[in-house]
Amino acid sequence: MPYGGGGPLSNARLLFDYGFCLPDNRADDVALPLDCDGDQAAAPPPPDAPPPPSASRVQLQQRSLLHALRLDGAGATARLPRRSRPSTRGGGEGGAAAADGAKGGAAAGAAEGERGELPPRQALLFGLVCTLAEAELAAAAASLAQEAPTGGGPRPALPAWLGWSDAQLAAHVPSVRFLRAALVRREHEYASPLEADEAAAEAAAEARQRRHDTELPPREACALEVRLGEKRILRGWREWAEARLSGPEEASHDEL
Repeated sequence: MPYGGGGPLSNARLLFDYGFCLPDNRADDVALPLDCDGDQAAAPPPPDAPPPPSASRVQLQQRSLLHALRLDGAGATARLPRRSRPSTRGGGEGGAAAADGAKGGAAAGAAEGERGELPPRQALLFGLVCTLAEAELAAAAASLAQEAPTGGGPRPALPAWLGWSDAQLAAHVPSVRFLRAALVRREHEYASPLEADEAAAEAAAEARQRRHDTELPPREACALEVRLGEKRILRGWREWAEARLSGPEEASHDEL
C-alpha cells in the first residue's frame, strides 16, 4: 500500500497522517525557521565605530532584499534533511571542506552536494543577507531592482555572492554563524534535550527485550521516534556548523 504517493515520508508525516512510524527513517527532515533578528552581525564593530543605524531601517532593507530573492514567506523556513554520514567534530574533515569551499572549487561543491554534506542553499543565502551591512543591503536591493542611483550614473552591478556556489556559501563564516544560531534556537524549542530522548528510547528498547509492562504505547513510542529524528538532524547540522567555525579557514570572502 503506498503512503503519500510522492516519495518517502518522514516519521512526522507517517505518524500524523497514518498513525505509525519507521525506526531510523532515512526520509526524516526538520523545519528550520529563518529570521533576521538583528543579533547576527558579521563581526563585532570596533570600539571607536559610530553607533549603528536604526534597526528598523536595516530590517526594512533586509526584508526588501529577502523578498527580491524570494526568501520571505514560505522561503523563510528551510527543510533540513538527515546528513548522509556521521558528523565530524572539531576542525577535521569539516575544516577541510570549508577550505575547499573558500577556494570556490566547483568540483568540491558538487561532491559535497552529492554526499548531502551541505545545508540548503536557501538557508545559507538567507543568513548571508541577514549579515550584510546597511550599505551592502541597499546596493544589493538596488541592483536586483535595476534602479539607477540618484543623480544618474550606471546601475549598480549585481553582488558577486549571487553567483557563489553552494560550497562557497557554506565557507562564508557569517552565514554559517547565522545558521548555527538558528539551529540552537530551534533545539531550545523542545522541552527536553536530545540526550534525554535517547535515554528514554534505550529504556524502551530494553523493556521490549525483557517484555516488561513498562514498554511505551505504540503512539507514544512513535512520538519519541519523531523527536529523536528531528533532534538528531538539528544536532548533526549544528556540529557541521561548529566544525566549520572552529577550522583554520574562518575568514569572510573578500567579495563582500
